[in-house]
Order: sequence, then C-alpha cells, then structure tokens
Amino acid sequence: MKAINAPLLLIVFLILWTACSRSVNSADDLRAFVAKQSNGLTKEKTIGEIKVLLTYRPTDLLVQQELGGAPASPAHIEQLRQQYDDYLYFLLTYSANGKEIEGWRATSQAEFGTRVQTLAFGMAEVLSLNTDQRDSIPLVDFLYQRTFGGGSSSDVLFAFDRAATADADWLSFRLDDIGLGIGTTHFRFDTKAINTVPSIPFVQ
Repeated sequence: MKAINAPLLLIVFLILWTACSRSVNSADDLRAFVAKQSNGLTKEKTIGEIKVLLTYRPTDLLVQQELGGAPASPAHIEQLRQQYDDYLYFLLTYSANGKEIEGWRATSQAEFGTRVQTLAFGMAEVLSLNTDQRDSIPLVDFLYQRTFGGGSSSDVLFAFDRAATADADWLSFRLDDIGLGIGTTHFRFDTKAINTVPSIPFVQ
C-alpha cells in the first residue's frame, strides 16, 4: 500500500477547508460572512470621531430582504436574483461615536440641513467608482434611509452597473467629504472577493 503524498493531502485539505469556510446556511450567516473584514467585502476607515464603512451588499441579502421571511418557490427566488444581479450594491455607513452624523457638531440648522440634502440628493457627486483599468463605473441609483435621529449610523445604498466591471481585477472608490472635515477617503475591493460570495440556500 502506497503512503499518501503529504503535499497532495495538504492541498486537498486546503481546498476543502476553503470551500467550507465560504459556505453559508442562512441570511444571518451571509451577513456575518460579509462583515468579516478578512473576506474583503467590508472596508472601514476611522478619522477622529467619524467611522466610515463601505460594504458590498450581495444579491441574496437583497432577495432575502424582499422575501421578508416568507416562503418562496425556486422559480420566484431565481426571478428575484436575476432582478438584482444586474447591479453591484454597496452600503455606505457613516457614524460618529455610535450615532448618526447629520447633527454631529452641526453649528446651525442650515449645516444640519445641508448634510441631509447631500445624503438624500447629492451623493452622486460625492462617491465615484473606477476599475483598475481606469474605467468609470456608472452609478445607477442610490437610496438614503433617514431615521430622524433614531439610528446608530447614517446609511446610503448605492447601485452600480455590474456588467461594466466584468473585466476588472479590482474596484476603487473615491468618497469626497460631505462637510464632516474628514477629507477624501478611498476604498478598494478585489472583484474576486465579490464574485465568489456564497449563496443562501433558500430552498432546502
């Protein structure tokens, strides 16, 4: 009987371990997977009291959100996946000491109002996305969720044209200051990390 080749066994083990580590069983598992920064889907920068997070939002989390926990047929799930899969979604989150940033150190109602207006209507001029080939990726839409002081952060969801990133090795985000005094910030995502996100097994 031949001895097992040790290097080969190690390679097989690593392949199996990697496959298992990138599998999920639920939406909660997928959220945890995305939040783990070593998976390359969440980027964070802290400047003084301000924390800025940019997180890739996988298609299946949007499908799960739309289903709202209701049972769905495989055909309906696939329909929703196709509906969302044309776009890359990223969630931008600002917080100041665990609170929203609209009123952070605002010296007047006008300053507060300007921040709200920027978050609601001006983010297309603030956030830009380019590939390693210097192609500019079109922003399709964005949504600011106002919580009127009741949230722990200020969140904006962006949708970009996925097809325009097909040949990119990485994506580079530029985020200009929105009046917080933190300057311009940059984030980079490898497309391999985005393209290999595990799926939620909706129907078992």
